[in-house]
Amino acid sequence: MKLLVFVSSFVVLMGLSSSTNTMWGSIGNFDTLLHYEIVKKSSSLFSIVTIDVTYPEPDRYSNRTITAIRVTDQVPNDKGGYAQLSDGGIGFTHATIHLKSQRGKSLNFIVEIYGRK
Repeated sequence: MKLLVFVSSFVVLMGLSSSTNTMWGSIGNFDTLLHYEIVKKSSSLFSIVTIDVTYPEPDRYSNRTITAIRVTDQVPNDKGGYAQLSDGGIGFTHATIHLKSQRGKSLNFIVEIYGRK
């Protein structure tokens, strides 16, 4: 019985501290970090905050193929936002990631893009 209470408490606590993280693809042994960005945007009262992260930056070129994209939500308790791949991505040399907050909440993400030649 004590074990059941402990396991139930652990599951509840894990749920309280969870974040909305997203991963596309997989990071291989020969992949390198192509892009690293910390994205923060303040909340707006009763509004949804959005921002797009684009790799490579506009007017830049990349000849590296993207193998993985990891988006880590830094806002705990499922109060952060969501990531959606809106262009390019795995197998492409470019990507656009659309980040969206929950209503009235801020954005705080770490975006990592990995790839290889």
